[in-house]
Amino acid sequence: MSHMHIYTSGSAMENEPNQNLADNFEQRPNEPATRNDLRTLATLVDRRFNKVDLQFQTMQTMFKEEMFEFRESMRKEMFEFRELMRKDMSDFKDVMRKETSDSKESMRKDMYKFAGFLTLSVISAMGVFRAFVR
Repeated sequence: MSHMHIYTSGSAMENEPNQNLADNFEQRPNEPATRNDLRTLATLVDRRFNKVDLQFQTMQTMFKEEMFEFRESMRKEMFEFRELMRKDMSDFKDVMRKETSDSKESMRKDMYKFAGFLTLSVISAMGVFRAFVR
């Protein structure tokens, strides 16, 4: 005679389905499965699917959190990069303005020196020409 487990509330989950199913198969391995065995097996399969579903949900939540953190990190990095580029470009513009201004000033000085040289050369040439003409 097989040993039967009685479910008090009709729920297979309350009386440790794993143990009930294992006990039934050990005690009567060659007998056909009973409705309770099938109910217990269905409960076990359902529990395993629920565990797998929970694991997928947990992984999905973790993935969403990681993606959110990654996006926020990238936004922060891009903002910092943009601000750094703005500062560098501003500094570059300032340096170029100063160098351009310095270059213009230097060219102006060189032009005045050259104009002075030309003036002196022309005056000297005129003096030499006058000396020959007299």
